[in-house]
Formats: sequence, C-alpha cells, structure tokens
Amino acid sequence: MERKKEIFIEILRLLACILVILYHSRYQIYEFISGGGKVSILGNYCLNACFVIGRLAVPLFFIISGYFSFPIKDNTFTFFKKRLTRIIYPLIIWLVIYTLCFSSPKSMIYDLAHATQAPHLWYLYALIGITLLIPMGSSFISNATKQELQLYILIWSLTLIFNGNFFDEFLTFKTDHNGMLFTNPITALISFYGYFGYILVGAYLRRFEVGKLFPIILMCSGCILVLILLAFGISMDKIIAYCSISNLFISVSIFILTKRLFEKLTINARRINIRYIFDALAIL
Repeated sequence: MERKKEIFIEILRLLACILVILYHSRYQIYEFISGGGKVSILGNYCLNACFVIGRLAVPLFFIISGYFSFPIKDNTFTFFKKRLTRIIYPLIIWLVIYTLCFSSPKSMIYDLAHATQAPHLWYLYALIGITLLIPMGSSFISNATKQELQLYILIWSLTLIFNGNFFDEFLTFKTDHNGMLFTNPITALISFYGYFGYILVGAYLRRFEVGKLFPIILMCSGCILVLILLAFGISMDKIIAYCSISNLFISVSIFILTKRLFEKLTINARRINIRYIFDALAIL
C-alpha cells in the first residue's frame, strides 16, 4: 500500500541540521583552512559564508514546526504531554550533564538553576515558550482567512525591521512605574516580537499557495537587503539575525523552493519514487 510522505520536509530538516553544524564548527573550519597561520581571502569568505548561511537554520526549524502545528487534534493537556515532554526531559538531562562537567561544586546549584553552562540550548527554551502559545492560537490560525494571516504576518514583520538590530532603542522597554514602560510607539508591537511569527509563516505556507515568482523575488530581495545594510555599516551579525527581515526573506524562499522541488516525491514501501522530480523542477 502506497503512502504519501512529504519528503521535502525531511530534506529541509537535513539541510537545517547541516547548517547548524556548519555554523557552530566555522571556527574549526577556519583553523583547518589556515593551518594555524594566516588565512587567505578565500578562507575569510568561507568563514563568513558559514556564518551567514548557518543563521538560516533556526528560522527553517521554526517554519517547519509551524507547518505541522495546526490544527491541534488533542486537548491542551494531551498536546502538552506529547510536545513538552519531548523537549523538557532531554533539556533537563543535558543541563545536568553540562553542569556536572563544567561547574565548580560551589556554583553547581546556581549554574543548574540559571542554565549557565548551557546557553547554546536556548533554542529549546524558545521552543517551550512557543509550544505554550500554540493551543491558544490554534483555532484562529486554523480557520483564519488568507488575508487575516497575512495581516498578522505583516505586523510581525514590522518588528523585524524596527528592532534593536537596525535601530537602537527600538523594541526595548523599561520596567519602572511598576510595570513595562514602552520607550517609543513601535514598542506597542512588543507582544508580536519573537519567533512565533515563524510559526505563523509555517502555518500559512501549509494552508495557502503563493505566486510562482514569489520565492525568487523574496530571495533576491533578501540578498539585496543584506548588501544595502552592509553598505550602511550594519554588522552582518545584526543583518542576518534570527529575528531580522533579511533572514525571514531568505529562509522562507528556501522553504518554498524546496517544497516545490520535492513535494511530488513519494515513498512506496522502502523505495523512493522520483519520477515526478523533473515535473517539480518545471514548476520553477
């Protein structure tokens, strides 16, 4: 019996995993290229390329999560039991391992409580927060019209422009006056800021089709935006930040292009049927 499987998602997951490894091993790659000496101009370009494309992994992972998150078929408690236990248990285990290996006896309790020795697990912390929000938005996101989702994605996209990456003091707030004190009007959007927007994007791409040229335009726009911001003296770290408009454009275009290339692949028993791949390439 033939069953359909979305192969492009597995390809995207593999790609994102490779990008994560590439991003975190870029300095080792740099040392390998340089041989402990002075690296060539080409080597510097390779190091920068590893940094830039590695930053695309996290948005891809979040978009994939959003693609499969809606609608919720179980009740909230069952959903949390299935999702959170798969995140929290490994997180606790690795927090304990890192703390035991790298903390001193005097600071061990403090380091464990503050996750001092495992800042690189931040993605799991973010994923826990997103998981807690999914049930609240499931009904709306699953039934919203195309225009309604576009509106919320547009508002979220504004926070990727008017933030601390491109404009100092934007999307910042003070905590005096017994609560949050917004520093400027754009901080009214602080509730929209963060990774949940990528979840919305994933849900949107699951439910609705986009134009044939849309991913190409998005990719070109993202690359041009990177060059423009570099010309204005903004650091690449901020330009390609996880919550940046340029990263959004490029990562979404990669997701859509990969989907169009491989969405017609199927798995039949243990054999991959690739007879539709040339038809998929024609879509582009």
